Amino acid sequence: VASFYLDRLITLRLRETVRKRSNGLYNFNYHDIQVNVFNRSISINKGVLSADTGLLKKFRDANQSLPIMMEGNFPTIRVSGIQWFKLIFSKGFIAERFFLESPDIRLYQFKSSANDSMENNSAEIEEFFQNNLDNFEVRNLKIEKANLEFLSSEKERKAPAIYLFKELSIELRNVVINKDAAEAEKKFSI
Repeated sequence: VASFYLDRLITLRLRETVRKRSNGLYNFNYHDIQVNVFNRSISINKGVLSADTGLLKKFRDANQSLPIMMEGNFPTIRVSGIQWFKLIFSKGFIAERFFLESPDIRLYQFKSSANDSMENNSAEIEEFFQNNLDNFEVRNLKIEKANLEFLSSEKERKAPAIYLFKELSIELRNVVINKDAAEAEKKFSI
């Protein structure tokens, strides 16, 4: 009963939550979700993350810098060892394992000038965590056979710089992003 309820709740709210918490910038669609309360796991099949190109164009036309944007196809997303109470009753996400298999990821960075850097976008990232998450902890983050395309564009440059990485595999342990100053010294290790 609990798995059915949680499955329905996540299925109905995940798309809406992604759109709302990204201020309309992102849409997340998927084929199906399987939730297992007792195994503390979620599997998402055929996930697609897309950015609202109209909103991106509005920022670009206003000559505003954006944080690095991401879009992608995620055939398999598996998260296990989820601490349900932390997820449901607070603004925290803690899990033992987060696994992405064969994703195709596109990262975009638009710079208003050559001097524009990711440091200038830290306020947007900080605002996201203040409004949406108190902490994010994953003991083991694994990405296998990812295809990564990174496009970096400057207003003065005619064409973007494009970097391609094929079948990239990454495994990170103890990934922690925490708003609490007492926990700020925790870092991730490879």
